[in-house]
Amino acid sequence: MTLDWTRRALLSAAAATPWLRLNADEGASPWRLWYREPASRWIDALPLGNGRLGAMIHGGVSTEIIQLNEDSLWAGRPYPQDGARFREALPRVRDLLFQGRYDEANAVAAKGLTGEWGKWFGAHQTLGDLVIETGHAGAAGYVRELDLERGVAEVRYRARGSAWRRAAFASRPQKAIVCRIEGTAPVRLRLTVRREQARLQATEKGLHWSGQAPEGGVRWSASARIIAPGGRVRAAGDWVEVDGAETVTLFIRAWTSYFGAPEPEAFTAPDVSYEKLLAEHIAAHREQFGRVTLDLGGAARATLPTDERLYDVRKGGEDPQLAALYFQYGRYLLMSSSQPGSLPANLQGIWNHLLAPPWECDYHLNINIPMNYWPAEPANLSECHEPLFDFAERLIEPGARVARDFYGLRGSVVHYTTNVWGYAEPGHGLIFGLWPDGLAWLARHFWERWLYSGDEGFLRRRAWPFFEAAARFQADFLVVDPKTKRLVPGPAASPENAYLTASGQRGVVAMGCAASVQAVRDLFGIVLESARILRLEGDFSLEIAQKLAQLPPWIEPGRHGQVMEWPEDFEEAEPGHRHVSHLYALHPASAVIPRRDAAWARACRATLERRLAAGSGQTGWSAAWMVNFFARLEDGGKAHEILYKLLRQSTEPNLFDTHPSARGPIFQIDGNLGGCAGIGEMLVQSHAGEIHLLPALPGEWPAGHIRGLRARGGYTVDLEWDRGQVRRAALTADRAGSVKVRTGRGVTERTHAAGARIEIGE
Repeated sequence: MTLDWTRRALLSAAAATPWLRLNADEGASPWRLWYREPASRWIDALPLGNGRLGAMIHGGVSTEIIQLNEDSLWAGRPYPQDGARFREALPRVRDLLFQGRYDEANAVAAKGLTGEWGKWFGAHQTLGDLVIETGHAGAAGYVRELDLERGVAEVRYRARGSAWRRAAFASRPQKAIVCRIEGTAPVRLRLTVRREQARLQATEKGLHWSGQAPEGGVRWSASARIIAPGGRVRAAGDWVEVDGAETVTLFIRAWTSYFGAPEPEAFTAPDVSYEKLLAEHIAAHREQFGRVTLDLGGAARATLPTDERLYDVRKGGEDPQLAALYFQYGRYLLMSSSQPGSLPANLQGIWNHLLAPPWECDYHLNINIPMNYWPAEPANLSECHEPLFDFAERLIEPGARVARDFYGLRGSVVHYTTNVWGYAEPGHGLIFGLWPDGLAWLARHFWERWLYSGDEGFLRRRAWPFFEAAARFQADFLVVDPKTKRLVPGPAASPENAYLTASGQRGVVAMGCAASVQAVRDLFGIVLESARILRLEGDFSLEIAQKLAQLPPWIEPGRHGQVMEWPEDFEEAEPGHRHVSHLYALHPASAVIPRRDAAWARACRATLERRLAAGSGQTGWSAAWMVNFFARLEDGGKAHEILYKLLRQSTEPNLFDTHPSARGPIFQIDGNLGGCAGIGEMLVQSHAGEIHLLPALPGEWPAGHIRGLRARGGYTVDLEWDRGQVRRAALTADRAGSVKVRTGRGVTERTHAAGARIEIGE
C-alpha cells in the first residue's frame, strides 16, 4: 500500500526527530498520565511544579494556556486581634458545660468564643495565564501526557502537514518553568499573559507582568523570556509575535516580596542549551521520584488513556496499575508543591487559577494540611517535609500571642486554619473555629521525622522547642471535670461536627471532646519520650507526666459500640459526617494496635461502619483518611474498597482529588496525598515497634513488589510478594540496632550493623 505524502513526511521526520512517536504507547513510561484530547477545563490540565512555581498545562492545539502560580503570591496581611471578649466568655462557657446546660453554653460560645474574619486574611492568587496562539487547527494523532518519571508534560500532534511538539517542565535547579515548542516546519506563534490587576509589558525579549496583591499583600512580578533561533520576534501591543523560528523556548520566572528578597532588576534566561536545562531538570527530578518503585500488576492497562481507565473503574472495573499510578502521582504532587525553601503545600498544593479561590487556598490544620504530609517520610520524600517544619515554627510566635491574649495561658496555640501571615486566632465559625489543637497535630509531624530519621540534632534543635510551646499551652488549658475528677481540655469543638442536645438543638462545644483528649495524650507522650531521649527530664516533664496520668483514656466506647466523640454519648446531628477526628488515636497517632488493643479496635471499626452506612467519605480527603484507618485495622479488603470509592467518586481525569460543590468539583490535594499514604500503609506499617509487611494487602493485589519505601527506625524496605504472601524482603538499615519484622508467618528479630541489608525470605 502506498503511503500518502503526509505519512511519508512524518516517517522521514521521525527518523531525525526522536520525540515524534506515531504510536502513543511506543517506548512510554508506565508512570504517565496521557490523553487523546486537550483539557476542556482548568481541572483537566496537567500539573508541573518545583516547589515555588507551579504550572497547569492545558494542551490546546490552536491556543495553549499555561496557567501559572507562585507559592507566596498572597493577598492580605497580619491582623492581630483583641482577645478580651474571648477571655471574658471562656470561664462562663466552661461552667455551663460542666453543669450540662449545653444549649446555653453554645449560645454564649457563639457570641464570645469566635474570632474575626475579613479581607485582611487574604488568599493565595494565580500568577496568570500565559496564552500561546499557534494558528493550528484540525490536529491529527493528538497526544497529551505527563511523564511522572521525568517531570515533563508534552503535547504532540500533526497539523498543516507537519509534526509539532510542546514540552514543559518546572526546573528546581533553575527555579523556572521552561517550555519548548518545535516542529518539522518553522514555528510561528503569538504570546500574551492574561491576569486581572496586573501591569503587562511586551518586548522583543518576551513578556513581563507585575502587580501587588490586594489588602496590603505581596508585591510580585514575573517574566517569560523568549529564545527563538532563526526567527523574528517583535512586540505588538500586549502580544509578542514569533515568526519562522527553528524552535521557541520560554523561560519563566517569578518573584514576590514575601521572603524579603529584593526584586531582580531583570529576569534573564541562562546561557545554556535547552538540552542541558532538560537534562539537569530530569536528573534532579529522578533523584527524588526514582527512590520508590511499585508494581501491583495490570501493567498492560498503562497503554490506555488515563481518562478511559478511570471511566472503566467508575463502571466497576479493576485496575491495579491505576492504583499504583495514583500512589506515584501523590509522590509527584508532593515533590512538585513542597521543596526545601518553599511554603508548604496548601489546600491545592500550588495550583490555583483564581484570585479568590475556595477556602482561600489556605492551611487547614484540622486535617487537610497534616494529611498533605502523611506520605512525606514513608514515601521516601523526607526533604519535602521541610516546608511544613519551617512554616510550623513560624506559627509559634503568633500562637504565643493568642495563648496569652485570648486564654491568659503560657505556650502557643493555633486553631483550625492559618495563612502565610501567621493567623492563629479562633475561626469566625464556632463549629470549625474553636479547635485549639493545631500545634498538637503538627507536633506529630516533627515526631515522625525523628522516628524515621533518628536525627537527634533535629529532635533537640527544632522538634523539642515546638513540643514545649504546644504542650505548655495544653497543660495550662486542662481543667478538672467536677463529675469525673479527670483533667479535660476545653471548651472546644470536635472538628466540624455537631451533636444533638436534650432539647434537640445542635451543639458544638464540649469539655473533653475525644479528638482533643487524644491529641493532648499524643502530644504529652511525645514530650515525655523526647525528654527521655534528650535527657531533659525536669520540672516541665514531671508536670506533663502528672497531667497525662489524669487525662481520660484514649478511647471510651459508646452505646453503639462506637468511639464516643463527646464526653456524653450524644446522637450526632450528621451521622455520616466527613470528619472522623475522634479516631486520631488510630491514625495518624498510633495508640490503637489491633492485636494489642482489640476492644479499642472494635470501637474504631464500629465508628467507621456507622459513618459509612450514613454516607461518610463523600469528599476525597475523607475517603483517603478511611483508607488509612482500615489499613491500620489490617483490613485490606475494606481499605481497597474505600480506595476505589476515592477513585470513582472524587477523582478527575487528571487524577486530581476533588471536594464536591454546587459549582462543580473543587480540587483539593489532600485526598491525593492521603490516598498515597494509605496505599503505603496497606503494604508496610512500622508504628507498633515492628515492621509489618503486607499488613492490609487486598485480594485484588495478589502479586507485586515495592522498593524504596521507608519504615520507622531508619529502614528502607524492598518487598516482593506472590499469592498474597511475602516472597522475599530486604531492609537496609541507616544505623546499627535491632529490628522486628512481622509477616503472615510470624515475627523475626534481627540485630544489625549500620548499612546492613537484612534479608527476610519465606
